[in-house]
Amino acid sequence: ILQRVRVQARMDGADFSDADLTEADFSPYESRAGEGTITTVRRNELMNAKFVNARMVRVNFSLVVMRFADLRGADLTEAKLRNTELIGANLEGANLSGADLTGADFARANLKGVRGLDTAIGLDAAHNLDTATR
Repeated sequence: ILQRVRVQARMDGADFSDADLTEADFSPYESRAGEGTITTVRRNELMNAKFVNARMVRVNFSLVVMRFADLRGADLTEAKLRNTELIGANLEGANLSGADLTGADFARANLKGVRGLDTAIGLDAAHNLDTATR
């Protein structure tokens, strides 16, 4: 369980399957990398990371790079996915009820069986939905 944790790192390939990440914050710690510290990255990177069946209610993935992430069956209820790169991500069967998708990039993402898109915020401002599989 990593509830309400704040993260700033590259975690490519990390496995958070079945984890409880409720209210975890993966958004960048600083608005401009290196401000305040010399080690911060511009954007958190979770490329090829696994979140299969993870509980991520109200998680903040804003500005996170999640290319090819595996989010099958994840509960992303009310998640913040503002300007998140979900290029090639697999969201099959995920729950996006009430999620903020403003500016998210869904190029070639798998959205088969995704629940809650009808209640998602900012879907009209998401990118490349026309290339996603539904």
